Amino acid sequence: MSDYYPSDDSGSFLSLLAMPFVWGKQKLRSYRSSSWPATNGVIETGEVFWGGRSLTNSNFEYATAKVGYAYCVDGQFYSGYHTEWFGTAEEAGDYVNVWKGCTMRVRYLPRRPEVSVWREQEQVEK
Repeated sequence: MSDYYPSDDSGSFLSLLAMPFVWGKQKLRSYRSSSWPATNGVIETGEVFWGGRSLTNSNFEYATAKVGYAYCVDGQFYSGYHTEWFGTAEEAGDYVNVWKGCTMRVRYLPRRPEVSVWREQEQVEK
């Protein structure tokens, strides 16, 4: 079972504002990393964060799943994380449970191997 952390109202509104920027940065890095070398890694951790905020007359709720992975380049171990957004904490938890413990491919920046990207579209094991 994954860990679940509800957020308070102030943090959820700030998270809502930051979401497009974080998502955009993640997608841009994923696009740029397509030519980076790849190595095997393992998804070791998974957390679910839930936040909700009333916007005008409608309720907007979201949850994030954050998976942490470890990988090795030239005998040196590194770690990274990947975040996805969902409509409910249950969907985010299902995502974490599917991927946690899986072996996966990690792309890393050759001159700075501590900079990495997990590109879900390149994964074969789920």
